Amino acid sequence: MPVIRQASFRHFRGFEDFTTHLPAHAVLVGEPGAGRSDLVEGLIRVLDGDYWRSRRGDQLDFYDLDTSVPAEVELTIGELSKAAQDALEYNVEYWDKEDGLVIEEFADPSQMDEERHEPVLRLTYRLSEGDDGRLDEIVYWAKSGADNPQAVRSASREHIPFLWQRGWSSRPLDLSGRGDLRELIDAQAGAPFDEAIEAFVAAVGDAAKVFSEHERVGTALDELMTGLRPLRRFDPEARASDVLRFMPDGGASSGLLRSLAAAATLKDGPALLPVARHGSSVSAALRGSLLLAGARQQPGAIVVIDELSSDLDPSLAGYIARQLRHDAGQLIMTTHVPGVASVFETDEIVRLHWKNGSRAVAIGRRPVSKPDRIAQRYFGYQILPALSASAVVVCEGPGDRIAIDALIQKTTGMASIPSLDAASIEVIEANGCGEVVKVVEQARALGIYTIALFDDDNPAGAPNSPEVTATLPVADVVLRLPPQTAIERLLLVGVPDAEIVRVVSALPKQPARTDWETLTGAALVETVRVLLHDEKGPLHASFVREIDLTLLSANSLKLLPRIHSLATKRTETGLVGLDEPATTH
Repeated sequence: MPVIRQASFRHFRGFEDFTTHLPAHAVLVGEPGAGRSDLVEGLIRVLDGDYWRSRRGDQLDFYDLDTSVPAEVELTIGELSKAAQDALEYNVEYWDKEDGLVIEEFADPSQMDEERHEPVLRLTYRLSEGDDGRLDEIVYWAKSGADNPQAVRSASREHIPFLWQRGWSSRPLDLSGRGDLRELIDAQAGAPFDEAIEAFVAAVGDAAKVFSEHERVGTALDELMTGLRPLRRFDPEARASDVLRFMPDGGASSGLLRSLAAAATLKDGPALLPVARHGSSVSAALRGSLLLAGARQQPGAIVVIDELSSDLDPSLAGYIARQLRHDAGQLIMTTHVPGVASVFETDEIVRLHWKNGSRAVAIGRRPVSKPDRIAQRYFGYQILPALSASAVVVCEGPGDRIAIDALIQKTTGMASIPSLDAASIEVIEANGCGEVVKVVEQARALGIYTIALFDDDNPAGAPNSPEVTATLPVADVVLRLPPQTAIERLLLVGVPDAEIVRVVSALPKQPARTDWETLTGAALVETVRVLLHDEKGPLHASFVREIDLTLLSANSLKLLPRIHSLATKRTETGLVGLDEPATTH
């Protein structure tokens, strides 16, 4: 079962010079524009010998549209069968598992270590512009060299079975010559498919004759032929139904096949309703099932898919991804759906992102220790949903996250408050300040720009808390609220007393003190702070929703712009505060 060990991109699309290792299965996630679809396209260019039949490379495939340098994609493929090694022995090289490098050959055969060195093949796709301005495409054996490239032939490709999703169309079961269903049919045992086509065409012809001889149709055709019989090209003695008939696309077999569209009968639904009428979910399910069938038909194939989940509901997308992962020799797919990514192991998550203006890649790490496994519990419900974000803010707990989410909702449309959603900044939570560092480590290991957000319950000028100290080395930046300020005080301090009383009176729960409505200033703030804090989050959102937008506290209005600035400019590091310039300790 062949497996892509490494993929290298040189001057190809958005990749100037990019290399990544690939695990046995890989789900490609990450920021929009970071290269997931370009990476998939590169794999297809190398592995699909018929790719050029459907579309060709163009100038947009060159990095920065510079055609003076060839665009190249090179794949290193291991897990070769003995038959593949024997048939392609002149192109076999060796992969050094420890160093992650290719060795063309050993000067001394005794240097080869079977545990460390794996036989591999390198295939390179190259798109170049000739002196005449024409573009030339070739897939060649990298070992042969670019100066005298030896093209990869169809017979050689049989040793690298490959299947890819050709893209969703409005006809999920397409019988045309190069459709996925046609390939599945051609792969089955039994009588040739051409026989079925011939029988179908003959049956359609017989049905068309019966239709044309129908009393009304036949009479109408006879009248029509009255004006045509005198013409030299028509036989005046022939029956009208022999001269004119109605057949799909004129009766050509290819046209007849194109005219066929799948119809399905669902449980408790109308019989044989066109699939397109059932909705996008049924069409997507059929396409997904076609991929599953193709993977089963080619055991051990490399299967590549770009956005399987586009039209599928999350549960169905997860099911198809899980089955493909089981059936494929190597499954490589992109997704933006957490439920699909959760099908894969942590070390099968390949996240593409931007780093210092260039595309970069990070691969998840499987837990190897008890602390790792404990921290891993955050991965599924916090990190996975944020894999497509450009940055994350890690709060101490649910109260903080709920309050920030409510502020985002409340201030939407305010010109002075930039949108975190538009900047692809996600707010996630830990389970207390001591857990922030664990979430931060996991997010940043996947290349996500990570801001840790801490309350500051200490007096002004007090040393950093142990939690802040532990998080500083692993976060991109640590944002701390003002001294003696947790999220509750952030929401309250500066709001007029009368507005606090009005808002709290409308909440589903009031403070324990019966005289709270008579309190003012610091006493009122502290009483309501205790109420919000003890409810562990739900009242935070209710408080923010109820308050008059024009009376939000000054610090509340500073928080979102500060987060946006940190996540988009990425110029500050260490410990910073709400105010500009950054306050550090």
